[in-house]
Amino acid sequence: MTHHPETISFYRSRLPHWEVKDGHYFVTIRVAGSLPEKVQKDLREISFQLKQTKGEGWISLQRYIFQKMEESLDSCDTGCYLQESELSEICVEAISKRISNNIWIMHEYVIMPNHIHMFFTLQQGHLKTVIPSFKRWTGGRINKVLNRKGGFWQNEWFDHWARTQNEADRIMEYIRNNPAKAGLVENFKDWPYGSWSD
Repeated sequence: MTHHPETISFYRSRLPHWEVKDGHYFVTIRVAGSLPEKVQKDLREISFQLKQTKGEGWISLQRYIFQKMEESLDSCDTGCYLQESELSEICVEAISKRISNNIWIMHEYVIMPNHIHMFFTLQQGHLKTVIPSFKRWTGGRINKVLNRKGGFWQNEWFDHWARTQNEADRIMEYIRNNPAKAGLVENFKDWPYGSWSD
């Protein structure tokens, strides 16, 4: 059965962000500069089309953008800071802290070399405050370890809410399979930076 929750907010910057009551969110954040310029240019053009699209076409186009971004991130070796355990542990700590503070219920997550996937239900706050707060906290600490300045994470993030239980199951399977799909390990359980490693 399809879930039709009440819309809390909808806004666009480069990507659309749609927040719903009791939403189960699939969020992807990536390291700044982790996509090649040509891929970024292509995605900007598709994002412009997305702004002009409504209905089922909008959802299909959003999924296409995610697919193209993900293919590039998984095959790219740029901005792969998070393959360092010290930096990944900062992200794990931030996720765990928000679990213990009842900010979110984390259903599944994986920290990839240049991006993070999280699937969660918000308990407090809104995406437009919770995600930037997570990025500031982790980015500031990672920059300190790396002795660098500037934004660590890309300004935007990709979010999508699961409309059915089948979709939620597919998202969780996708997250688990991402390390193997990207060729990092043969079995996702061997990748040390995921919710299954807690």
